[in-house]
Amino acid sequence: PLNEAQTNFLHIVSRNLTHLSTLVEDVLDVSRIDSGNVKIRMGTHDLLQTIQDACNALDMWAKSKEIEIVQTTEKIPQVQLDRDKITQVLNNLLSNAIKFTPKGGKITVTCEKADSGTVSVEVRDTGIGIAKENIPKLFRRFAQFGNQQGISGTGLGLCIAKDIVERHGGKMSVESRPEQGAAFSFTLPIQQPS
Repeated sequence: PLNEAQTNFLHIVSRNLTHLSTLVEDVLDVSRIDSGNVKIRMGTHDLLQTIQDACNALDMWAKSKEIEIVQTTEKIPQVQLDRDKITQVLNNLLSNAIKFTPKGGKITVTCEKADSGTVSVEVRDTGIGIAKENIPKLFRRFAQFGNQQGISGTGLGLCIAKDIVERHGGKMSVESRPEQGAAFSFTLPIQQPS
């Protein structure tokens, strides 16, 4: 049995190991991007189920901050994508939303058919938002700015997410204002060009 001090110490070690593991994975992903060794394994998948699974995986963390994750989706066809890579994109966007949304906030995940050939996924939060001058810097490597107090990250996640989306033939964008939350969205073609 562990006493309270030992339990707290183990929680600190666990958090630090998770942070270090994320850092190593992000650096390896950037290295793969630079060397052209990113492998996209396309298949026909249910994007709505992929979104549901990503939301479920992070729901406990959101609940620990009393943040509600709401999904608003419409029926869409199966999509050609690499499920693991798109899950990585969703995990990054949802994790950032949870990190930068204060206790009691809300995250809304929307998926809809955008036009005749694409679907759009949006992750919108009620968090601290991003200053207009920082938006162009968001997808740069190691980009971190604003009030980062108590919030850890590598500054690589959005760069990696954008690369994954673009390798799928999609685009990523963001809208935000300070203290009014942020909305990150990406599009994916329903069928990949042959």
